[in-house]
Parts: sequence; structure tokens; C-alpha cells
Amino acid sequence: MILSTLLLAALLGSNATGKTLVRSCQGTVVQCLGGSNVLAWFPFSTTGCWPTGSAMGTKGQTITVSRTGTATYANAAGTIATCQANEARVGCDPTNLAVCGLLVEPARTNYVLNSATHPKTTEATGSLSTGAHVAWHVGTDPMSVTTGTAVATGLSCSSVSAGTVCAFTVTSAGTMLITTGAGVTHAQIENGTYRTSQIATAGTATARSADAISIANPLAATNPATWCVEGTYAPAEASWAGGQFYLWSIGAAGSSPSAWAGKGTGVAIVSSNYKNSAGTTIGSGNATASGVPCRIQTERIGSQTIAMKATTTATSSSTAPDWTSAPANLCIGYGCSAAPLQAFWIRDLKVSKGVCR
Repeated sequence: MILSTLLLAALLGSNATGKTLVRSCQGTVVQCLGGSNVLAWFPFSTTGCWPTGSAMGTKGQTITVSRTGTATYANAAGTIATCQANEARVGCDPTNLAVCGLLVEPARTNYVLNSATHPKTTEATGSLSTGAHVAWHVGTDPMSVTTGTAVATGLSCSSVSAGTVCAFTVTSAGTMLITTGAGVTHAQIENGTYRTSQIATAGTATARSADAISIANPLAATNPATWCVEGTYAPAEASWAGGQFYLWSIGAAGSSPSAWAGKGTGVAIVSSNYKNSAGTTIGSGNATASGVPCRIQTERIGSQTIAMKATTTATSSSTAPDWTSAPANLCIGYGCSAAPLQAFWIRDLKVSKGVCR
């Protein structure tokens, strides 16, 4: 008994003095390595609303959130919940509950005036501006969308099934007309090329602002010559499209290192690039299937060499100018700049000294 106790104490003492603890990351094949080299680790695995100042990092690091107005997310059971202004959303994709994490979305407006009041017969929407829009709904009945005072091209929404998205382009601003059955529980027509989270309305078109989320950059304190920023990402819609967009930025976008993702020519894939301190995009990442979570690693190796990795495959490296001292903020998604951006889920975000593992 005494020997067993001594052995247990020795093992505990060994772990307490800095032994590396290996944990499997949720939903990935990449292992998360603990230890002194990990400066910040944000699992983003506990669903709920997280206001500015929440200690979401495993070492107590806090987040800063900026978003005016409420926003919705789905919990692990697929139930829709609402977060208040300046609260980050950690939830799951309601159409694929296996995709979960911190949700980052652009600004959108739902032009359906009463999103949850049904049935509707030829009810007019708010006035849509010109540009791309999508119509979709939740429930058991179909929804139809026709033109009111607006002029639209590509409109084929005469009978849209629940769970599907009808895309069209408004060429002359104005209203649309919608008809739904009693089995529809939420209806949405929003600006953009893909659907986002539910925006509740009650008598008027309602806007949701973009998610801007940042943390204090843990690299700034030590400014290591070799570092790694990595995370597991998944599109929050059918695919990532529309060229490059930010995943994260250290400091101000366009003047500091940033990770990008984009769509390959003619196919819906995820790739990755790196933007150096001179504002030049370097590197071209490996591809993975649209809608599939992808582990993306950005690694700065000594001599200012940047290596990009997508999933577990090294994809590119380049020698390029980098910072002389690390900026103060690590920004996620829409707080980075007004650059082209997309909606995504992120989990297991980690910043480490040393190479990516």
C-alpha cells in the first residue's frame, strides 16, 4: 500500500513538473499537445453565449466580442437559442450537428417581416436592395417567393422545400411576396449568396451585424522566432466561395501576418494562404472537400520562412518579410478588416511557440 502511494505520488509529481499531456482534439485527427510551448488554447467546445471578458482559453485567456444586436445558434441537440449583443456564439450547424465550434458570420438582414407567423398569403417583405439574395425556411410546408415591386433574375422559388436554399439576384430594389404553409416555423430572405443563422423578425426587416472577435496576442509577450497558429475550420454554409477571405489576423489586416482561405477555380474546395507584413499573399494551400472540417496550420520558422499546412499535409513555404515585433491582438474573422470574408466554424484554436505539431 505504501509503495503504491509512493509510485502514484511520483507520477503526479512528474506531470506537475512539465511533462507533456496529450489530448485528442474534438473531431480531428490532429492531437493537441499541452505544455509550456502552448501560449493560448481555445477549444470552443462548450456551447452557449460567451460575453466579452469570458475566460474561454484553457490558461484563462479572455475574448473580446463586438456585435450589435442579437444572434442565434443551435446547441448540440439542434435547438435554436439566442445570444445578446457582444456575445460570442459557440454552437453547432443545425443541418449537421457534427460541425460545432465558435460561429463567425457576416452582417445580414432578414427581409421577411414576420419570420415565425404563419401561414402567410402574399405577404410583402421589406424592400430588398440590389444584389444577391437567398430564400430559405424551416418547417414541414414549402414556401413560395415571387416578385412584388422588385425586379429579380434567376428567381425559381415558386415552391421551395424546407432545408433547401433558393438563390436570386435583385436588379431593381423593392419588395418580394412570400406564401407559406402553417407548418413553416421560420422564414428568411437575406442578402448574400448563402444562408446564415436564423434572424428573428416581428413586423419589420431586421439586421444582424458581423461577428468581430479578438484575443490578446500571446505571441506579443515573447515574439518567438518560431511559432504556430492553428485551428480546425468548417464552412458555415454549403461551401467556401468567392475568392480569398480572412480566417485570422495578427494585428491590423493588410499590414500584419494573416491566414486566408479560398475557393479553387471551378470546384468548391478549401485552400489556405498567408499574408505577410508587406501585404503580399504568399503560399497556396492544400485542398479538402467543401463542408468538411479542415485543420489549417500557419507556421513561422526561423529566417522568416512561412509554411502552410492544410489537414496534415505540408502545402507550401516561402521566405518573406515578417514583423519586427508581434502586434497586440489576434483577431478572428470579421474584426480583422473589411476584406472579403465568409462564415465559418472554428474549434481548437491554438497559438504555440515552436513548430506546428
